[in-house]
Amino acid sequence: MGVIIPAVLLASATVIAWLIYKHLRMRQVLKHLNQPRSYPIVGHGLITKPDPEGFMNQVIGMGYLYPDPRMCLLWIGPFPCLMLYSADLVEPIFSSTKHLNKGFAYVLLEPWLGISILTSQKEQWRPKRKLLTPTFHYDILKDFLPIFNEQSKILIQKLCCLGVADEEVDVLSVITLCTLDIICETSMGKAIGAQLAENNEYVWAVHTINKLISKRTNNPLMWNSFIYNLTEDGRTHEKCLHILHDFTKKVIVERKEALQDSDYKMEGPSKNGDHRSPGHSNSHEAHQTSSHRFSMI
Repeated sequence: MGVIIPAVLLASATVIAWLIYKHLRMRQVLKHLNQPRSYPIVGHGLITKPDPEGFMNQVIGMGYLYPDPRMCLLWIGPFPCLMLYSADLVEPIFSSTKHLNKGFAYVLLEPWLGISILTSQKEQWRPKRKLLTPTFHYDILKDFLPIFNEQSKILIQKLCCLGVADEEVDVLSVITLCTLDIICETSMGKAIGAQLAENNEYVWAVHTINKLISKRTNNPLMWNSFIYNLTEDGRTHEKCLHILHDFTKKVIVERKEALQDSDYKMEGPSKNGDHRSPGHSNSHEAHQTSSHRFSMI
């Protein structure tokens, strides 16, 4: 016992020393990049705003502080984040077929979105992308035009009722609700009425969890799930997850039952090349739309 404790302490001290060395070495390598004054370990934590809106305004402002080149290094705790403000700088990254792995911050989305096309690493991303690409074919999107038109009309009606002359109106929140209505009805076949309902539980959960994730991203101390779940934000996060996952599961069950009721074969077309069983009058196009909605879920 007398030997184990010193050995554990020595091992811990060695690991901590190695992490500190690695961090200081990284700071040395990146010191030539545009960046406000920062401090070891805490980075820019002493000057960044804790709320998502304030933090985003700071990030945008840094783009004007460093016009040439239009990039800025921001330290979130001990982790470097490179902010790019020019299309010329962003294009090589977006067009790259090599650097496809997501950053660590995407891990915070996984409790909500799972290992999806948005959060998955390169190995899982490629096959999922191939599966999802046909869903956004032009002919499929044409079937959704009535939904686009219907929700856009509601949006216009709401905008006409907002504000008076010379009064500023926050249109982002209104447009966001319209977008949410369109996404849910086109991808899941479920109308949630986000624009019309004042107290929609699903809409509240989507908005709240987005704010919580943004806030958590800016605080490395909250990246640990065990610690985060002990906080009030963590408990609210779990409540939102419960609402969102229950809604999604319910939609999947309903869509699956609807396809089964229409005798749609989930495993693919039958031997004669038709998805329908004899005697059914539903069109092949309707089956395709239903199947693509199911794949998007």
